[in-house]
Amino acid sequence: MTLSYNQSGFKVENNMITFSHKVNDVPLSFDIGNLANGFKIKQVEIVNGNLYKARGKFFICVAYDFYFEYFYFDYGIYNY
Repeated sequence: MTLSYNQSGFKVENNMITFSHKVNDVPLSFDIGNLANGFKIKQVEIVNGNLYKARGKFFICVAYDFYFEYFYFDYGIYNY
């Protein structure tokens, strides 16, 4: 079983990600530590290891924007 959340249906507070969806009337919350600090989460997927009635362990996959700055310095050394 896989549930996809594209930019909505979840919230991140106090290093916990909580989903609006419940499986078998069990709320889904995961401790993600500082994984989301400073990043804008674009998509989250909940994956269950056992496809039969969602009885396996739950895992999450997080996709987020990652920005970095290019740093370039010209040393003036060229091969001709």
